[in-house]
Amino acid sequence: MQKQTFKKVVTGVLAAVLSVSLLTGCGGIKADQTVMKVGDEDVSMGLANFSARYQQAMYESYYGISEDSWNQNIDEKSTYEDNVKDEIIKLLQNMILERQHADDFDAALTDEEKEAAKTAAEAFMKANDSKAEEVTTASKETVQEYLELMTIQHKVEEAIKATVKKEDITDKEAAQKKMTYVYFAASTTDEAGNVTMLEGDEKEAVKESAEEFAKGAAEAEDFSAYADEAGYTAEEATFDVAAETPDLKLCQAADKLEVGGVTEAVEGETGYYVAQLTSDLDRAATDAKKTELYTQKQEEAVEDQLKAWKKDTKIKVYKNRWKKVDFVKQGVTFKQEEAEEESTSGN
Repeated sequence: MQKQTFKKVVTGVLAAVLSVSLLTGCGGIKADQTVMKVGDEDVSMGLANFSARYQQAMYESYYGISEDSWNQNIDEKSTYEDNVKDEIIKLLQNMILERQHADDFDAALTDEEKEAAKTAAEAFMKANDSKAEEVTTASKETVQEYLELMTIQHKVEEAIKATVKKEDITDKEAAQKKMTYVYFAASTTDEAGNVTMLEGDEKEAVKESAEEFAKGAAEAEDFSAYADEAGYTAEEATFDVAAETPDLKLCQAADKLEVGGVTEAVEGETGYYVAQLTSDLDRAATDAKKTELYTQKQEEAVEDQLKAWKKDTKIKVYKNRWKKVDFVKQGVTFKQEEAEEESTSGN
């Protein structure tokens, strides 16, 4: 298995300088307090808060999230802050589990990686003032541990992904067909992009046009040429039975055809379609679908492994302590752009 070593372990990521807006103090966060247990391992509030504050800085710096945004309800029970914090604690659980199982994947840290994490942590501490350190509960040891977790996470997940073989994805599984189709709009769109469906006689007239075209196209030698002669524009699309572009119902209807067959007028979301199946396996589109499925299956392999570990591991979050991490009352942003992640590959 090819091993990837982060030469600077995302050094640039945490070398950034933080800007904090200390609105109400740190809320009684105690860095050495346990915020979560993963199996027999205690996870400190210091590590969890640092992880949260770094993620918060990303949201506030790059996505423009503000106090009002953090307060925004996404459903009846939770705010945007609640949702993001929930994802952060789950991510930290994953990282701890991956560290616990690193030896299973030959993903333990090398001396070089440990030294890189130490160097990056020292750079972070040097770049930030005491106020930022207090708010983020940063110490050289905490920052180094977080960087090491990030590196182990990368190595473990790459090892899991490597168990998925692209050659195992068959043409049958990824098959993409090809059609040529004509669209008959049964709607209008104004300058603001608002779509209004036609009704009554107007819609019926569009339907009749599509049905008339379908009858003629079924007998024509050349679908596209017939469309051109009739004053319509023929478009091409690759698809499978579950594709929603150009329209799910059209794709389902075209999927049932033999090559050369023509659909009847198919009513879609905003109009009618008539299509001819031109290929039952488009090579380029099928190969692209294989790549898409390969990536999807790799991600699923990681998710499945994490689910299995969580099923076998008792995890407890001390929610009252985790609540003390407050994005609304404590802003955190970056003062400078993050450096890009640097990596090298080797055997």
